[in-house]
Amino acid sequence: MRKNLFIAFALMVLTQAASLTAQEVSLTFHGESLSEALRQIDHAQSEKHILFLFDELEMFSVTAHIDHLPVREAVHKVCGNYPVLITEVRDAIFVEYVPKTVHLNPVMVNGVHLPLPAMLTADSVPDVMADLQQYARHIVYFNRVCPQEKVYLHLDNTAYFQGETIWYAANVINATTGSEAASKVLYVELLSPTGVILQQQKLKVVDGRCHGSFPLVDAGVEEAVNLRGVVGYPSGYYQIRAYTRAQLNFDEAGIFSRVIPVYRAPDIEGLYDDPIITNYEGGERERPDLPRSEQPKVVNVDFYPEGGHLIEGLSCRVAFKITDENGMGLDVDGIFDANDKALTTTPMHKGMGAFVLIPHKGKEEIVVVKDGKRYTFTLPVAEQKGCTIRLDALKPDVASVALGGRNMKHDELLGYTITTCGRVVACDTVRLKGTENEQAGQVTLTKEGMPTGVYQFTLYNASGAILAQRLFFIDNGIPTIPISVQQVNPDLQPFGSITLDLQARKPVTFSLAVRDAADYGTAYNDDIRTYMLLSSELKGLIEDPLWYFEEEETEALDILMMVQGWTRYNWRQMAGAEPFEVRHYTEEQLVLDGWAFSRILEKPLTNTQINAQLYSPDRKFMQKASVVTDSLGYWSIGVDDYMGDWDLFLSAQQLKRHGTPAFYRNNATTRIRLERSSRPKVTPFRPEDVFLPRYTNPYPTIFSWQKDLLPKVDFFKEPGYSDKFHKSLNDTTYFIDEVVIEGKHRYIDYNRFRAFDAHKDTELDLDDGKYTNNVAGYLESKGYSLQYHYGNTSDGRHLNNNETGFITIVHVDLETHRTVWRVEYPDSALKLHGSNYYWQIGEGMLRAYDFNKDFTKYSIDGRGMATGGIFPEGTISGVWGIDMEYVKSVLVFGYEPGHRYEEVVVYLKGIDEFKPRTKRSRETTFTGYTPVVEFYAPSYPKGPIEGDKDYRRTIYWNPEVTTDASGHAKVSFYNNGYSRALTISAEGLTPDGIPIINK
Repeated sequence: MRKNLFIAFALMVLTQAASLTAQEVSLTFHGESLSEALRQIDHAQSEKHILFLFDELEMFSVTAHIDHLPVREAVHKVCGNYPVLITEVRDAIFVEYVPKTVHLNPVMVNGVHLPLPAMLTADSVPDVMADLQQYARHIVYFNRVCPQEKVYLHLDNTAYFQGETIWYAANVINATTGSEAASKVLYVELLSPTGVILQQQKLKVVDGRCHGSFPLVDAGVEEAVNLRGVVGYPSGYYQIRAYTRAQLNFDEAGIFSRVIPVYRAPDIEGLYDDPIITNYEGGERERPDLPRSEQPKVVNVDFYPEGGHLIEGLSCRVAFKITDENGMGLDVDGIFDANDKALTTTPMHKGMGAFVLIPHKGKEEIVVVKDGKRYTFTLPVAEQKGCTIRLDALKPDVASVALGGRNMKHDELLGYTITTCGRVVACDTVRLKGTENEQAGQVTLTKEGMPTGVYQFTLYNASGAILAQRLFFIDNGIPTIPISVQQVNPDLQPFGSITLDLQARKPVTFSLAVRDAADYGTAYNDDIRTYMLLSSELKGLIEDPLWYFEEEETEALDILMMVQGWTRYNWRQMAGAEPFEVRHYTEEQLVLDGWAFSRILEKPLTNTQINAQLYSPDRKFMQKASVVTDSLGYWSIGVDDYMGDWDLFLSAQQLKRHGTPAFYRNNATTRIRLERSSRPKVTPFRPEDVFLPRYTNPYPTIFSWQKDLLPKVDFFKEPGYSDKFHKSLNDTTYFIDEVVIEGKHRYIDYNRFRAFDAHKDTELDLDDGKYTNNVAGYLESKGYSLQYHYGNTSDGRHLNNNETGFITIVHVDLETHRTVWRVEYPDSALKLHGSNYYWQIGEGMLRAYDFNKDFTKYSIDGRGMATGGIFPEGTISGVWGIDMEYVKSVLVFGYEPGHRYEEVVVYLKGIDEFKPRTKRSRETTFTGYTPVVEFYAPSYPKGPIEGDKDYRRTIYWNPEVTTDASGHAKVSFYNNGYSRALTISAEGLTPDGIPIINK
């Protein structure tokens, strides 16, 4: 019998161990519906999941005998010639009914509509039912064309000290299916406390995994390293984030991000018991501050009406979250309405709970009492028209939704979808019954077979407007692959050998970190299981996400779904109710791409040939290709794998209509941009990001020379070791490893020093469409106000980006203010803008030889003082007016703020480093994959040598542990010199997205 309602249903059976050979099915059907036949095939075998998306499959009956057929053949046989689409993805078979389809708002790619699949181009059904159907069907289409992706980083530790290394392993998956993502290039970035990208790594994703590391030392700018050596980054809160280019198409809140404390190196080496973190306030600042309206107070309350709206006169459950000045949950003494009537709330957990009220017209206030003090907050304004929902997901078998409406259209047909991970698992229509002033309706969803995770209920009308929306959680068991860990030699000794036996129930690959048990991390407490199931689906920090699963606190988890106020999946975009444009393509390999623009009018150049040549630094390898721009001036070239920076030569030539090159002088001058400057925005730190719980260390740092440990340590003496150098317990002198001192380095206060890789910055500016800048403008863009002086005056004035001027320093009062500057030039000559000045550096002096004035000399010493000669007008203005095209790096030194002392050192490129730009060409560099560094740990096969000190906090790191056919693996390594207890963390994902985690 044909049903009148459009129904979509998906059934997923929990993963079972599939046999090594293909399973066969034997079944007989006598008039069963097609949906029932598919369900029987699904239950009869474990090799393939059969997922149905159907709306009227009950109208099709099946009479067939299946005798020992493979699963896929059985599905095709029962489906026969019925109007269904069968799609196989790994171990899943999707069956979707394809009726007369509807007109869709297709996905846009760079302004161009993608062609619709054939099944979506038939005439639409001209009724309200079809209008409601189109949104659910468009979500299915959207997920095929624009799948979302997730990234998770497993870090070796929770916090770091200056000079240590962050080791990480990445898992990259398709957010909808949980399987390996299409993207094969991952970007991982380390950001300073001030929001500056210190390091970006580009990694090749293989089988959904990759790994890398960030040494917490500043070795980025060669000139700075030569000046003060390689030093650790200053203490502060750093951010690590990871994303694929395809993720930049969506809300950036879905990008993996962690704020990591980097503590000051301890005054006594190895003494970590009293970690100190300082606030780094470098001169360059990219990270914005929180808006004043978002600054937390002592008590803060946010209200979340269920469904998103308060409707006048309709009972509504209102969730709330109360936080302190650190953004952490805060339980209070009581909650009252404006009449001081106590509101009945659910049990509060970390400041979260809910109460029920009937809102009235106008402003309504809620009073919160904490420690006897009253705090008043205003509820969202109630609306006169709309819908409410009351969703109950706590029953074991079903989730029910009570709908309410006020002043809605009489007997209006509405639609709803239920999605998880962006995938439609159920949808239908519903009518609200009642009077014109008040209506009601009911929806019930069976939980059986639903995969565990966050779900989204969306109620909408035929025009695609969302009337109510709510997240909820279904827990049908959390599928995991547990890793059991057994320490073969449980007696932990300093410098001693450690062997771990690892056992899973099947062959798997995962990352493994072993670290000292002391934990100095922030409030982040995720693992790969809670991140994939929970944290990645919600916005903001979730305090102790493991608690919701370990304690099975279903009511508290339901409140958590209501208070996060964000969903990863934009329903209106996915449903085609509002436009969506793909701005960033999925990178299935290294991709060199960009745009061609006319130089004057900045218009995209179509039908223009881009010639690209990539050269390795030693010129032993070369890749080249040519491509023609599309209607938006866009071009793209796939690149074979390589590591590090290669030189890139680009040229452009316009083509005639038939594809032959146009006459050279008729070619438009061209600006060539690369698509490499697109990065997530830098967001403010919120108090909860940098909140440090008061961890206590049950195993305090102990040193290998302490008396209680000495009897346990069997020191090994190398041949030739002299007893006269034996160190006694009372001796205050300790042996250190041999070091090579290559020269005297300058001490620099990192908080008042900044080294800029001007070449890299300038290239990114070009890709952003900023084609010209000088030193003055560059420094202004970095947050420095440049000042200069005239004659004997000591009064300074700001130098604007478009104002060059010139400096004639005759006298500066060093006690009040002085501006010291130098320009460092390479030994080779470099003409600037065709000028006749030959610049050379020698003996710490900057000398200019003016060919027009018979080589008249002048110099400026390190204090900015003239030491003879003359100042040709405009000469010094050339320092600040030099185009950044010629600049290699800029160093800025600032000393005591009260003295207002600054020094700017500008390093220019040598002839061999200069990459010119012409009207139709550009020379630059293009970065391949980042070389991967292997984790190193010392070994002590004969025991430590007397004097050895080993304060590693991460004792062992392996990003690719692979078990054998029985799921077993064994790893061995050596302890550091002090740890008495260890934390072991194993994390990974199976190819179908099941979390791997140690017990």
